[in-house]
Amino acid sequence: MIEVNEHQIHIYKNDEKSKSKPTLVLTSGSGTTTPFADFYPIYIKLDKNMHFVLYERPGYGWSEGTSSSRDIDTVVKELRELLQKSQEKPPYIFIGHSMGTLEIIRYAQLYPEEVKALVTIDGISPQYAKNYQLGISQNLGWIAMKGLRDFGIMNLLAKTGAMESLFIDIDGLPQEIQNLKVNMALKNMNNPNMKEELEQMSENGETILSSGTIGAIPILVFSATNNGYDHWEETQQELLSISTHTKQILFENTNHYIHHEKSKEIAKELKQFLINLQK
Repeated sequence: MIEVNEHQIHIYKNDEKSKSKPTLVLTSGSGTTTPFADFYPIYIKLDKNMHFVLYERPGYGWSEGTSSSRDIDTVVKELRELLQKSQEKPPYIFIGHSMGTLEIIRYAQLYPEEVKALVTIDGISPQYAKNYQLGISQNLGWIAMKGLRDFGIMNLLAKTGAMESLFIDIDGLPQEIQNLKVNMALKNMNNPNMKEELEQMSENGETILSSGTIGAIPILVFSATNNGYDHWEETQQELLSISTHTKQILFENTNHYIHHEKSKEIAKELKQFLINLQK
């Protein structure tokens, strides 16, 4: 736990003995109540000489909530300060899932000299973010879920084991990680920081778009073909236009959480990506 911008942020890293450059930095998608568990299938399969850090945004995992704005520049500056205070030195390879893609693109725009490459896991594009609107049904669903949590109904259901089928959506998790996933969902789901991130989505997308591309910084794009989102092929093509040095890997018949289903394949591709970057 490291204090950044007057709140505590949780960062997790693997054994320092495995430390190598560049460092992999994992950033989660919107509403992921415990990124530590969400990315478990990936980091447990990484090659031993790959050094990684995983951070949890305010309101996620063990990190405290914050009253600071969730505009993209504040989020990125907090991430940078966190890496500096944890003595993680650039260059970095950022790996972002879904909404986490926005902050890694913005990081590359603001501090290109610190970024070796970007990897997106079914990421959203700045254009997608700019056009995003939190609909009435989503607002009502958000309020309903928050009410169930705040009034303790979720906790009561958890005691019966009824929440496991809802929150344990990753095969092969150790029991302690399964328990953590349920507990963190009860603690963090539908909190104000997550809501503000969604409300800021369009503005954050506009901020990134107005700053242009990231030049020739390499991007590896992992894309799902069956995640249920509209215009997703177009969204993935928009990500490929952010850099002049891009590669896309499609995973057929996978959902939005590709890293849950294809962790072995992603870890293998990451290893080859690192090798290619060093050539």
